[in-house]
Amino acid sequence: MSVRHRPRGGYDATVGNGILSPIEALRQAARLNRLPGSAPPSKYAVRPTTRFGGLPDSPTKAVQWDETKLIRYGSISSAGFLLLVISLVIAAVAMVRRRRERMESTVPGGPLTDRSLGTPPAVADPGGMNHRPE
Repeated sequence: MSVRHRPRGGYDATVGNGILSPIEALRQAARLNRLPGSAPPSKYAVRPTTRFGGLPDSPTKAVQWDETKLIRYGSISSAGFLLLVISLVIAAVAMVRRRRERMESTVPGGPLTDRSLGTPPAVADPGGMNHRPE
């Protein structure tokens, strides 16, 4: 083995699994290098050209997208989104108008106008000066 001072419990926080001996590690690597490179073939042997997992050697089919379908569905989804935004804007405007109408109807005497304030509307005279009729 290439490890010296191996702790009795298998692992110690101060030395880990032991102290590595680099010279012994190189000797073991040289012994392993003398072993044959592979086992003799058996009936379960896999050819070197076989893909990982034993997949067939046929080419993989790629997905091809139809551009006309992509454009068509993209246009439909964009139009749907645009209609959704337009309908939300219309609904918001309607809600604001309803709220404004409710607020005007709750004011005593009806909506605020010049007449409800007791002053008649201003009338322009031919000389360009505004005056109130008496």
